[in-house]
Amino acid sequence: MPNYKPDFTKQAKFIPVDFTEQIIPDTFEYALNHIVNPHLDLRPFDSLYNNEQKGAAAYSPSVMLKIILFAYAHGMISSRRIAKACQTNITDNDSAKMLTNKGTIQGYNGVAISDDKHQIIVQAQAWDAVNEQQTLQPAIKQLQGQLSRIGKTTSLQQAKFSADSGFHSKANLVYLDEQGIDSYIADTGFRSRNPLFQNSQTYQATKRKKRGYDKPKLFTRDDFHFNRQALSCVCPAGNVMWLTSKKPHTNNDQRYITYQGYLKDCRTCPMQSQCMRSPPKERGRQVTFTSQDKPTKIASIIQQMKDKIDSKQGRREYSKRLGCIEPVFANITKHKKMDYFTLRGKTKVNTQWLMYCLVHNIEKLREHVA
Repeated sequence: MPNYKPDFTKQAKFIPVDFTEQIIPDTFEYALNHIVNPHLDLRPFDSLYNNEQKGAAAYSPSVMLKIILFAYAHGMISSRRIAKACQTNITDNDSAKMLTNKGTIQGYNGVAISDDKHQIIVQAQAWDAVNEQQTLQPAIKQLQGQLSRIGKTTSLQQAKFSADSGFHSKANLVYLDEQGIDSYIADTGFRSRNPLFQNSQTYQATKRKKRGYDKPKLFTRDDFHFNRQALSCVCPAGNVMWLTSKKPHTNNDQRYITYQGYLKDCRTCPMQSQCMRSPPKERGRQVTFTSQDKPTKIASIIQQMKDKIDSKQGRREYSKRLGCIEPVFANITKHKKMDYFTLRGKTKVNTQWLMYCLVHNIEKLREHVA
């Protein structure tokens, strides 16, 4: 007689997940689950097993068949790929795909705000959002609500708020400006402008690795002769370029226009190696300029933040972020071993994240408890 492991797809203990309630009707997974179990006669598999008296229990043929058919439906043929996919959470509809240094995983993003002096977490939330930029504004609103309930309504406006480049966006900068919050949010290129990093061998080695060792320096935008009034552009070789679109495009609410060299000119240009990394095939060199002298308000806010971060005070204030929030996450993820969530569903995951943050705060407050 065969000895199969119990089918826990409808379990109510240990891991509180009922698989049949997780899958969505009208999907392949739903149809597969409801066709294999009650409608397929899998008794012929029983004759292949004789492990009732000895040996370990085997996985049920119905479970194995559903796994294989589901994998084939998603183009997974390799047994190792199928085994690896079985370790991935695909039953949590609230979760999101997260890009990490270990690849793309499905999960949540734990975000926290702490104070600089005591490293007390004052706001925390687990988000089902891939991009951290989307979490800043709701996190600030939650913090404002909490401060209002304890009678500290103006505390945030009196503080200096810092965040890393993952939270940098035009929408966030405008929001913080409207809220009157003195913020310091670095952009992705702030290190390249910081003189301290110019002498850093580690940073320069990483920078060289990204752009390649043997790539020659090419002509930049400053090498092209752009006449904003006449809307004309001449390349370093003296050839006139053509305006690709008369309607300027926008980025960060700054308006840009793009010029492109004529293909016949670029193919025969004696300065081609200084202008393009490879000989042109379908189009000539392109270059983009701002279409107005004065940037819009939003573009000004973005530039103001760059100037703020690059100032001595800005670098000093932003550098405090490392000693403020990074030890908090290090304590939770390294010392407390909270490097992944063990529950499913946004409500449960958020509760688990808040409880870990509470443990952190209790440790910080223990010295001040009488």
